[in-house]
Amino acid sequence: MKLILSIILLFFFSVTSYSQGDLYNGIHIYNNNERSFGIDFISNGMGFNYKIGKRVDGRRKNIYQLDFSWFKHPKEIKIKTYDSGNRFVYGKMNFPSNFRLSIGKQKVLYERKDRNGVKISYFYTGGVSLALLKPVYYYIITGGILTEQRFDITEIHTYSQIHSRASFFKGFNEISVVPGASLKLGFDFDFATSDDRIHALEAGACLDVYYKELEIMATENNNMILFTLFVTYRFGKITKMSIN
Repeated sequence: MKLILSIILLFFFSVTSYSQGDLYNGIHIYNNNERSFGIDFISNGMGFNYKIGKRVDGRRKNIYQLDFSWFKHPKEIKIKTYDSGNRFVYGKMNFPSNFRLSIGKQKVLYERKDRNGVKISYFYTGGVSLALLKPVYYYIITGGILTEQRFDITEIHTYSQIHSRASFFKGFNEISVVPGASLKLGFDFDFATSDDRIHALEAGACLDVYYKELEIMATENNNMILFTLFVTYRFGKITKMSIN
């Protein structure tokens, strides 16, 4: 969270010193279609996305976006195992990740006035979320024998029984899917100096609501509603342009 706020503040302070340069010579280029990739820094994890934008008019676009992210439960705390010293999250039952397919609108609020200016837009999207829960396996010592087991609160796996976490790839054939819906709102600050390129920072908030609680930890604090803040670095290209 602190990292995200620091990035936002740093960007806003830099805008004022970056917004003067060569003026346009009366020719304005309307961005038509775009394709771009984004790297997401979210308040409880990280991710990436792919966006397609299709121009409606000089200021508006329809946007289609695919997101993938992985996130943490707020109660996750890494500790060391009793005998091996390996680090793991005690009580973690599933490793969560999220696919999001959404559509929405983007509208320009302020056009750049010069080559080094910043174009500011706002956007909103809504769509489907699919939470993927991959079981977490541990190496458990029982009666002097080392076995791979899922953490099971009914078995009362104790801290002293856990030797280490098993391979991350263990349990991929047991992934469960929890569907839901999403809503994302944010602002886009495009500071690209070339008319056919996109270099932008986005900042905003996202809400995901699932039809049941996501079993991430062996605790009663699992939620079916996730609210996150995000900062995205976006880069890509304009696939068509209209000149006026």
